[in-house]
Amino acid sequence: MKPDVSVLKNVGFRRLWLSQLTSTLATNLLTFGYVLALYEISGSNAYVALLVGFQSIPPIIFSSVAGVIADSYGRRRILVWVNLGRVLVALLSIFTTQSAFIILVAAFFLQIITQFFVPAAAAAIPQVVKPEKLFAANSFFTLTMYAMFLVGYGAAGPLIDLIGTPLTFALAMLLYLIATSASMLLPKLDEHLKMLSHKTINFFHQLGLVWHRFVEGLRYVRRDFIIFFILLQVSVLIAVEKAFASLMPAFALDFLGFSKSAISFTFILPTALGTLIGVILANRLKTKISKFRLISTGLVLDALALLFAVLIYPIANSLLWLLPSLSPEVFRTAIVICLAMLSGFADPFIIVSAQTILQERVPNQEQGRVFGLQNTVQNMFAFLPVFIIGALDGILAVPVIISVLGALIAVLAFLGIYFFKTKNSAG
Repeated sequence: MKPDVSVLKNVGFRRLWLSQLTSTLATNLLTFGYVLALYEISGSNAYVALLVGFQSIPPIIFSSVAGVIADSYGRRRILVWVNLGRVLVALLSIFTTQSAFIILVAAFFLQIITQFFVPAAAAAIPQVVKPEKLFAANSFFTLTMYAMFLVGYGAAGPLIDLIGTPLTFALAMLLYLIATSASMLLPKLDEHLKMLSHKTINFFHQLGLVWHRFVEGLRYVRRDFIIFFILLQVSVLIAVEKAFASLMPAFALDFLGFSKSAISFTFILPTALGTLIGVILANRLKTKISKFRLISTGLVLDALALLFAVLIYPIANSLLWLLPSLSPEVFRTAIVICLAMLSGFADPFIIVSAQTILQERVPNQEQGRVFGLQNTVQNMFAFLPVFIIGALDGILAVPVIISVLGALIAVLAFLGIYFFKTKNSAG
């Protein structure tokens, strides 16, 4: 079945989509560019972990507030000002690529500003397309989000190697300028304001409900231990993946001796390909295997990927007898690609299954609170890399830390197997 591309004939949606496409690509270029630049400056895993932690703070504080803002003010105005703000952040980044402190500050403010783009853009879609085209429009937005993550992270390393960090950040600024121009050409997108007689009062009233909704979601999760345990599994998994992201520059550049370009081709692209395969297979297995078992399987595979990653050198050397004409570097590269694909392949088993279980077990009227709590808890857990990597930097070697992360996921997997078996739960 071919995708419905007729929605692109809608000028308003085309401009909104262009704004999303260019700004999302720019954000991913900057985000991974910050990681590479910071490690090049500092040579420290602690700094990279601090960057990952800094990028996790804004979603906790501002994601709910951004939703209230999107309902209280004109959405075209929000999109224009958000993109202009990111232009300024990118401009600042161009001239501060040798300052670790400024990179941390720029990354922090980039994430703050970006929180206000997503709800405003999502809420603008029904204002520019007809109801029968909403599914197609949302499909384009979702596809673009994942595609631009892949392109942005995949291109950051090669671009920095080819044209340097300042010009890569300048390219991101140009993309934000295009996004700003596209946003300025949108209609006003303020029809929703006609429903609000007192915008300021409504805004602060809604803002006051944010904490209340969080507490209500927490109370609901405490009443259902299965939901609590699944949220714990997913949150720990994401924390471990962020920890590995903090270690990736040191692991790839120093331990494996790869170039920045090689990171994109050996880690990011294979992970994306593995994720695609995992999504397809998980969808086919959903009626044949318990979703709880799929989660445990995914965690075991993720643990194996991490644990085998630290054994790349002995594994590569032991495989030389197969093709002695090839160098150990070729085998190491092949192993990294396979392990990255395995990790990407495992994630949909966990994330998709967990999301489906939550949707099935939580009543519809409670889902917004529970998923809001999930987003907040996951970002809170993302602080773990800051403390773990920061505390262990210079004390333990990178492979040892990765081994600990792999062991943590393995323990979580086997706890899940035991717990779900005792509960006798089936998907």
